[in-house]
Amino acid sequence: MEGFRESLISEEFRESLISLGEAARRLHLHVGTLHRWANVGVRGRRLPSLLIGGRRYVKLCDLEEFLATPEAGSPTTDVATERRNGAAQEQLASYGLRSPRKGGAPI
Repeated sequence: MEGFRESLISEEFRESLISLGEAARRLHLHVGTLHRWANVGVRGRRLPSLLIGGRRYVKLCDLEEFLATPEAGSPTTDVATERRNGAAQEQLASYGLRSPRKGGAPI
């Protein structure tokens, strides 16, 4: 049965796929980072990936495109960053300080 599955995937397509583990080694990143990019995404973009036999793979062209500079108009901050910024603003306000980024007097 294993030979049948492999015959369904062309040799050219198989060569263009690498596992997330291999991609992480090539990029000198933790494999968890690539899994997060594939599952959750970052800055409004997700890394396209395929789940084959319980392993997650990425096409080299998709990885290269994902790593390229973000397109114009894409968000530069994510929800977690906005939440942290809001919490920092509240903490500054509790001390009677205002952030220069919010139009207040410099700290």
